[in-house]
Amino acid sequence: MNRALVHEAGHAIIAMHLGFRVERIEVANRFPRLILSNFDDRERTSGERYLVLAGGIASEHLFCGNYDQDAMGADQREIQARGGGPITDYISDALQILCTNKARLDLLVKELSLNSIAARAEAQLSSDPDSYEIMNATQLAEIWSGST
Repeated sequence: MNRALVHEAGHAIIAMHLGFRVERIEVANRFPRLILSNFDDRERTSGERYLVLAGGIASEHLFCGNYDQDAMGADQREIQARGGGPITDYISDALQILCTNKARLDLLVKELSLNSIAARAEAQLSSDPDSYEIMNATQLAEIWSGST
């Protein structure tokens, strides 16, 4: 299990639960990241953004029993840049959302792991082997709807 994929899956599940438009999960310069097209739109609340950002370490906590301090730091900086407090203030609510959607989270982590292997191998043949898409919006929607 790749901790970074578990982390991104947590962000994605909370984003989908809250109705954000999830575009894809990709690797950019060797680091997985979730791409949302409406993260900072005016109709989204700060609290929703903070929950999405806390979702990564909440997912790590569920799967691993702890979370990566470096990954937490990046998400904490994003929360602070948007006026929020300590990321730990949002973990409880993020965990509740993830537990409510545990079957989806488990499936997403599994599919991300499988897709990651194929995408990484294919990227080795490209001009930028450190950046590639792991899962697109359609695949994410299928996992969310349970049609996978």
